[in-house]
Amino acid sequence: MKIDYKGNLEWSNNSKLCCVKNDWFDKHSKLHFISGYLLTNLVLFINIKNCKISNKRIFIIFTILSLLHILQDYLENVEINGIVYSIEVILLKIFEDNIFSKDKDTLQNFLGDNLSFMFGSGLVIYLFKRNKQNLLNYKGMVVLTIIFLIIQFTI
Repeated sequence: MKIDYKGNLEWSNNSKLCCVKNDWFDKHSKLHFISGYLLTNLVLFINIKNCKISNKRIFIIFTILSLLHILQDYLENVEINGIVYSIEVILLKIFEDNIFSKDKDTLQNFLGDNLSFMFGSGLVIYLFKRNKQNLLNYKGMVVLTIIFLIIQFTI
């Protein structure tokens, strides 16, 4: 098995903290944040039984979602035996649109995107725990979810 990074996931001395492509946090980092928020919200909602989820289960959910996101983001930046296993490349082939392309992330941007996902996921868990694990009655969570969905599909 041959893994080719094609110059991706390398440390860049030009990367800054924010806002330009391949900085730690760029314009795509908000999509990673929103994805972490929405996916964690969905998984917690599916796992609710009598409005209670143990701390252990919440930690396991956070860990699995974070590891899956790291793996997905990693696969978007490498070729394995000449193939890119990327959701974005699949969407590019389906929709034939220039919006989707192979990632060309620096190591800093890769780390920033994954931290953004974890911050979004962590926000849901914080709100969930703060409101005594009662997602069904927490109107603020619903409002935030609607706002994030609108942002996600208008960017």
